Amino acid sequence: MTERRWADSEAAATQTVKEGMAAFNAGDDEALFDTFHVPHVRISGTGAVAVYATRGDLDENYRREFAARAGVPRITRSWIGPRRSIARKTKSTCPSSGRATTRTAVR
Repeated sequence: MTERRWADSEAAATQTVKEGMAAFNAGDDEALFDTFHVPHVRISGTGAVAVYATRGDLDENYRREFAARAGVPRITRSWIGPRRSIARKTKSTCPSSGRATTRTAVR
């Protein structure tokens, strides 16, 4: 059997997924929903099925129902908003070379 691939279609699909994940993580529902087909169907690992017939259904129910499926007890703006990173610089000396180094840890 010969594997057939469509590089342009794969690239477009991959870009759509990346845009959707970025929008989800940024809490940008409008951009997230722009990456969905409507009607939109979600099937969870437990077999539960959620159907969003219209864009209005997504706007009204998606985040709340996602939180229920994911086990998040309550949606707050801080949960759906962008994550804040904390950068911390530390200075140390490399044991093998004796050179001073600076490391930046982001969490």
